[in-house]
Amino acid sequence: MHELSIARSIVETISHKLVELKVEGPVRRIALRVGPLDAVVPDALKYCFQVCADDTPLEGAELSIRQTTTEGTCNGCGYVFDVDQPVFLCPRCHGSDIALEESDSLTIEAIDLVE
Repeated sequence: MHELSIARSIVETISHKLVELKVEGPVRRIALRVGPLDAVVPDALKYCFQVCADDTPLEGAELSIRQTTTEGTCNGCGYVFDVDQPVFLCPRCHGSDIALEESDSLTIEAIDLVE
């Protein structure tokens, strides 16, 4: 389950950013963007995040996950399609020569603090 390592990384990254900005928290909500190639199970990530956030300024924060798509273009037939799993075959011609749009990996989009 790589969600645990992702959750640890999120907690560490945000904790360091809070120190850098001299903000003590607490954090109310964290907005994430994940793509289909990140292979993240949102419920597993939320659970792991809550475990990793214990005894930090992120404890009790809501983890909001927005799932995005990645677009692929078949270089054989020109068909453009959404890639929803790490299998790169054109749904039209079943060709494997696929160009992917530049896809962001997991990204922290926003951190909302308790006022």
